[in-house]
Amino acid sequence: MIDTWDDDFIPADLEENIISVDPSDGLEREGYTVHLDAGNHENDFQAAQDADEETDINAPLMTGSVCTDINGERQSPDTRLLKALLDMVSNPLVSSIKDTVTYNQQQIPSLSYRIRGQAALADHWHDPAYFTGAFPTLFPLGTGGHLDERPFDVSLSSFAEWALKHHSRRTFMYLIYDVLQIRKSSLANKLVLQRRHWSTTTDDISSLTEDRLRSALQDLDVHREIKDPVISRLLHVMKAIAMWVPGSFAQKLRMRSEIRGLIVRFGMPAFWITINPSDLRSPLVIILAGVEYSEDILSASNSAIWGATATSNPVAVASFFQSVCTAVLEGLFASGRDRTGILGDVSNHYGVVETNGRGMLHLHAMVWLKGNLSFANLRGRVLADAEFARRVLHYLESVIIQSVDESTPVDPEVNLAPICPSASDPESDHDFHIRLANDSNLVARSKQMHSKRHFATCFKNSPTDRSKSTCRFGMPREIVPSSNIDELGVIHLARNHPWINPWNPAIASCLRSNHDISWIPTVSKSLALIYYVTNYATKDDVSPWQLIAKGALLKQAIENAKAADPPTASDLRLRERNMDNFALRCFNSLAHDREVSGVQVASTLLHLPNYYTVDTKFVRVNLWWLRQYVRDLRRGSTTGIDDSAEIADEPCTFQAGDTAPVSLFDNYKWRGVDLATFSFFEYCMIVQIGRKRRNHHDHFNFDPRHPRCGSRVQHVARSPSQVATVAFSGQLTQYQMAEDSIRGGHPMTDAIANDLAEILLGLFVPWDKLRERFLGGTPESNILSHIWSSVKPTLVPYIQEFANNIELLRKSKDDCQIDARLWHSLNDRAELYDRHVDNIDLADHEQIEAHGSDNFMPPRR
Repeated sequence: MIDTWDDDFIPADLEENIISVDPSDGLEREGYTVHLDAGNHENDFQAAQDADEETDINAPLMTGSVCTDINGERQSPDTRLLKALLDMVSNPLVSSIKDTVTYNQQQIPSLSYRIRGQAALADHWHDPAYFTGAFPTLFPLGTGGHLDERPFDVSLSSFAEWALKHHSRRTFMYLIYDVLQIRKSSLANKLVLQRRHWSTTTDDISSLTEDRLRSALQDLDVHREIKDPVISRLLHVMKAIAMWVPGSFAQKLRMRSEIRGLIVRFGMPAFWITINPSDLRSPLVIILAGVEYSEDILSASNSAIWGATATSNPVAVASFFQSVCTAVLEGLFASGRDRTGILGDVSNHYGVVETNGRGMLHLHAMVWLKGNLSFANLRGRVLADAEFARRVLHYLESVIIQSVDESTPVDPEVNLAPICPSASDPESDHDFHIRLANDSNLVARSKQMHSKRHFATCFKNSPTDRSKSTCRFGMPREIVPSSNIDELGVIHLARNHPWINPWNPAIASCLRSNHDISWIPTVSKSLALIYYVTNYATKDDVSPWQLIAKGALLKQAIENAKAADPPTASDLRLRERNMDNFALRCFNSLAHDREVSGVQVASTLLHLPNYYTVDTKFVRVNLWWLRQYVRDLRRGSTTGIDDSAEIADEPCTFQAGDTAPVSLFDNYKWRGVDLATFSFFEYCMIVQIGRKRRNHHDHFNFDPRHPRCGSRVQHVARSPSQVATVAFSGQLTQYQMAEDSIRGGHPMTDAIANDLAEILLGLFVPWDKLRERFLGGTPESNILSHIWSSVKPTLVPYIQEFANNIELLRKSKDDCQIDARLWHSLNDRAELYDRHVDNIDLADHEQIEAHGSDNFMPPRR
């Protein structure tokens, strides 16, 4: 493509330095291409293209993916804020506001598919024919567009889901997906301002009108300065925080925070699971796609039909993946249910959906068992109690197998049935069990073997010479004749094959494709997996090193053009076209645009989950602001926490009708005498806020000082399903980054213990009692750890258990030593152990929770 551009369009020094540093992933992505066979057209425009003799037959077909600004980084924050204000002032959604500028209808093609000369670009915000004009075969009557009037309001997301289920599954879904991403990042906002500006800002907002806001938006569109002083002042003191867009970086941080909250509530997870369903070989995809075929035809023809359906119908593949994940997690694992699953009594799971280069979906999940023991206690018990150790080994050997039986002379590639044995066949339970065991062994021989020639991903980020590299999956692994427990209490399961991946018999027979299951024996591995599952769930298509190199080359080209004397034609072009902004836009596009496969697009439009967990409500607590409130208590503030200069900087969400800032901390602070014995952690878990309608015996009023005491009441959770999980954003200690940089785990110094005690006191001790403790304490430097040591034994057992689980979120020195021993002995996955969990400060990036518990972003210091 570059060769077709003018010679002076690209600076010579930039063109000379364009290199390809990564191998092509064409084979990896092969299959998800839109196949347009003869007569199979998306719309009449494609039919006209086929009929055009000038069409280049060698032109590449459109691939089944879309590139979108997933994080909304290139949108103007001022525009985003003004649109959010306009939405608040005008009440109707911004998307329904008709543009005051009259379009020249003659310039908008309706049934003409060739545009010669200039034509007005359609705008999905205002043009009702944006979809109906582009896809006339989907809307043959020209009605049914996304802005048409309807008896009931229909969101664009529901409109997309309806269209995808009934009509187009190719070009249309990519276009509407990109429109939805733009709208979510533009309109799904929370307005945030600091407490100190609340009174003046509310007065400014009350004086706004739609005309003033529209005028300001028009000024921004043409890059003029906003002259309205009130709007300029609002832009200075307010921020619009985008909510979580599917696949965005904010969503990744949210998932990481939720997993850490589940660890505090349930303890450490017991298993790490990877589910990788094969869409190309499953008959379920054919059923979901509505394709009819005869099972009597040749198997080769069956495979061709399955492959063609999977590659051309991303909707069926997305539905297939969701069905498989639900069946495994709810059916086989029975998570959170009153029955035992294949792993035992499972209390919860958290699985994150990923895609590989081909667009194939797979799931990484952590699984919690009921009655979880801490790893330190578990290792101590298996070393001290031989009978308990035998039972643990027997349990793990029943759910994780690292061996295969190759004595049966059967070719698994030829004899593997497409479905698992049926339990309805007329045979005894013993015979069925034998047949099921043979089937799962056959699946493992076919799907669980690591290639002896390895794969490209085995040596990712390794030297190009494979003879000098080690497979990052640790293959081949050492043979272990029998399961055993070493002197450190680490369990080693039996292995009779060096190339087999760990597998589970039930999952193998039901899934009939590759999967992975492993026991999580140490805190360090669990923390590494948290980072892995959340960081890699939103992979970047461009490496950071490529971004830096391209950005440096762009900057160098611009500087050379400005310094050239005399300038060449290329230099003049760079100067005249304001290439500084052009380079910035190019760099931002590389940094934030992500290619999204057709299956991901279909999954999002069908509202399928991008992570799986038992129905759990999450309440997010920003640890940075919790620390500020505890310090305010230490200062002895009694007239009101809002008087503190530090707390006055706290960002709070703004909602129309509020008379004062309200946050989760305000709710707890003014919870009233009826709930005075609750700690902040308990309050977040079991207390909910609702509208005050009529008095109930389980409703509790706020303190009269609460800004919403007249319209809101509190009530305690009435069932286990209403109990929330407290998720944390931010660092547990201010020394967290320094701790993680120490190889082999952190040292428990007095400063670290005192810093961690500040968080524990704020979470688990009622603030009224905490203020009394502070008033009667001494000003010594480690007073917090002393207070926590004296208070902790007086707390109820379940609160002490929550506090102990918070300590599990940090890597201790002893645990890291045991983890290193395990890694060297098993030669396990290297990349899971050498990453730090908290390289990114969540407190700087967390967003605002829509559920009444607000999150708060601290100012940068």
